[in-house]
Amino acid sequence: MKVITCGQVQEYLNDYYRNTREKLSFYEAYIQMTANGICGKDEKVESFLKWEIKNVLEFQEFYHKLPVETKSIKKNVNANGISEVVEDYLFPGKDAVILKYAYNTAIDLHLHNYFEIVYVVEGECSQVFEQEEIKIKKGEFLFIPPYKVHDILVDENSLVFGLLIRKSTFEQFFFEILQDNNPLSAFFNQVLYRQRKTCLHFSVEPSEKLLGVFQNIFEECYIQKSYSNQNCLNYVRILFVEILREIDSYNENTVGFAEENIPAILGYIRKYQKSITLEKLAEEFHYNKVYLGKLIKSKTGMNYNEILNQFRIHKGEELLINTKLSISEIAKECGYSSLDHFTRTFRKIKGISPLSFRKEKNIT
Repeated sequence: MKVITCGQVQEYLNDYYRNTREKLSFYEAYIQMTANGICGKDEKVESFLKWEIKNVLEFQEFYHKLPVETKSIKKNVNANGISEVVEDYLFPGKDAVILKYAYNTAIDLHLHNYFEIVYVVEGECSQVFEQEEIKIKKGEFLFIPPYKVHDILVDENSLVFGLLIRKSTFEQFFFEILQDNNPLSAFFNQVLYRQRKTCLHFSVEPSEKLLGVFQNIFEECYIQKSYSNQNCLNYVRILFVEILREIDSYNENTVGFAEENIPAILGYIRKYQKSITLEKLAEEFHYNKVYLGKLIKSKTGMNYNEILNQFRIHKGEELLINTKLSISEIAKECGYSSLDHFTRTFRKIKGISPLSFRKEKNIT
């Protein structure tokens, strides 16, 4: 089957820039190629484990053989002229996707409802926002939160990775990281519970070990095998651990969030959500109950009951999808004393009843 590959789109972008001294977005280049009837290639995608980690050009050759996923470049434009990308286009059956950014591209400001993690392996790139621009150099990460309007411009012949992760995945799969006191925990908790849109920018010296983790993420993402999604998330966990071990410096005003023990407090609420009370929580962390309530509100933007209900309803979603328990049984498992209370809270947070949610997910 012939497909348009990532390498073909990059070649088209390069040629267009050389001939016109103007640039296209990746989306525009792909649309022009299909409209002009440019044929795809019958490429065989090889295992990324064959990639010699230190050989940047060899990696480019591997990646450029990948077919362009047409769903992933679907474009919706809002009333402000900003492109909106929804995670369902990028994550068919996956919780994380990794890619290599193209270069010689035009600015295409956009936003999306998932996390984006940028890492520069070689060269440089610029992250462009509505009011500012951040230069990212070799060995630097930039964590971009959901709904932040931005675009990335990569210098020619630079190698820049983008790791995209569903927002909903963090609470479920990276819980242990969220409850620690460290820069990553502070950043993700601020975004998840306070809806902040600030980026996290820091440096980690490139190493064979770090690039080896990226190599395995690429392998699990593109070479379809049994349990690839689960294994991909396992390597993302390893990546976060390696980052925390090697992190040199970071630039984000999240220190106060970590110093007040908020990540550990949120982790405790989640762990004991079925029976926890504010009184028990205050006793566990040696706070006055009233002070703790105000602290949680000031640091997360939500009060204690709102956070507790968020955790409980998230647990309810998992049980509705993954078990055949009745809705009454699920309500009890989530810590609600009555089915009516669970149903009202679920509808308030999710905008749909538990029964309708289960039907939507095709769970009988």
